[in-house]
Amino acid sequence: MRSILSAVRVCFCLAPFAGPLPGADELRVTGADLAWRVETPYLVVDLSKNPGTGRSGQINTIFYKPAGVLFTRDRPTSTLHLSPNAAPGERWNGINRWDPPEKHTALRTERGFRVEREGRMPFVPNLYVKTSYEIYAGEPVIAVEEAVEASRDAPVTLLRLCEWSFAPQAGNPFTAMAWEDAGGRVTLRKKEREETLPLDLHWMAFLNGQRKYGFAAVVDRFEPGEYLLNPAARFAGDPHYFYLALVASPNRQPALVPRGNRCLVRYSIFLFQPGEDPRALEPVVRFHRSRTRK
Repeated sequence: MRSILSAVRVCFCLAPFAGPLPGADELRVTGADLAWRVETPYLVVDLSKNPGTGRSGQINTIFYKPAGVLFTRDRPTSTLHLSPNAAPGERWNGINRWDPPEKHTALRTERGFRVEREGRMPFVPNLYVKTSYEIYAGEPVIAVEEAVEASRDAPVTLLRLCEWSFAPQAGNPFTAMAWEDAGGRVTLRKKEREETLPLDLHWMAFLNGQRKYGFAAVVDRFEPGEYLLNPAARFAGDPHYFYLALVASPNRQPALVPRGNRCLVRYSIFLFQPGEDPRALEPVVRFHRSRTRK
């Protein structure tokens, strides 16, 4: 069977990006290698060195210009995007602990700016990870790919993909959560409790009904691999987070991810401005339909 990781496009023959893109007025990239600031007409995406986790190329903050809101975890020790991540014991570790990743590159694409990284999972070296961001110049969209393969048997208590976490309590930017299930049913709820749902959701989203903005992870492709323990899509209201859990050991006892096991998720972070209820989530529904028709 062909490795899923081999299907993820990589361009490590190119030199790392190190300055502004010539002639690209609609997209500006500044900053040092693996610590870029990417600006489009819609977004400012900060991948700068995090004081707590180092120089990993992970997304620290996203400023959404149309709503004038900064999405952040508001912690000096972590990033807005936390995955893929895994735990060999009680303490989980994400690829935001790469400092730096073993291999990386950045390049101009037809749609925007693409960053690709790969290497062993911090503290779980038997898991090899490839991941990328493509920040679109013409849309409020960041395409994300996360792929994990066990190069050898890997005992873990936790393995998660597609994890994003936001500021808690007073800094919490959202009032509601929403999702679309595999049958196309859309659910919108207030943020009071944590939700545990099937893995095959079309998308998960948070929104602020008063200020009219939203943040969604819209799944284009998901291949969870052959080994799962208590799999679920999970997200909660305060602090806001969502993720796809492939392994979640209930008793903190390591479970074995066997050699050759592969998992992949490709999704889009979509920033949107909802209309009036009950059609608040129509922008996400339309965006998902446009991706699945391709």
